[in-house]
Amino acid sequence: QMSARLSTALRAEAAAMLGEGVVPASVKHAVAGAGFTLALLDDNASAAAVSRPAAVDAAELKQRLLYRGAVEAASCLAEGVVAGVPEANIASIFACGFPGWTGGAIQFIAAEGLPRFEAVAAALAQRHGPRFALGPAVRDSIRRTAAA
Repeated sequence: QMSARLSTALRAEAAAMLGEGVVPASVKHAVAGAGFTLALLDDNASAAAVSRPAAVDAAELKQRLLYRGAVEAASCLAEGVVAGVPEANIASIFACGFPGWTGGAIQFIAAEGLPRFEAVAAALAQRHGPRFALGPAVRDSIRRTAAA
């Protein structure tokens, strides 16, 4: 179930970028540049995209994808969808295409550092919507994970 949720969240984020007018090639470049192994845009989505002149910050596109995946993985962990951190990390990489260089979605949170992760997630939630927001259960789960 985590693999389906994470894949869906990542594809939805890529589609949201297209909806904002980001050129499909820029989204594909961000996906590849961040190291995702999962194709997040299919040819139909790319062909249907209506590109408008939109200022594109490639680093922010990558950050959005990484954070959206990490938030969804943390939600799965908090809800007990996965048994623990190792399973979440392994599933995020091998079943969902999360970048291997991160060590997995939950390890990505740890590497970012909890204060930074929370601050960036909050800023992304303000700019792009509640899909980046860390609810109380998710926040508690990642704090417990960080303390372990």
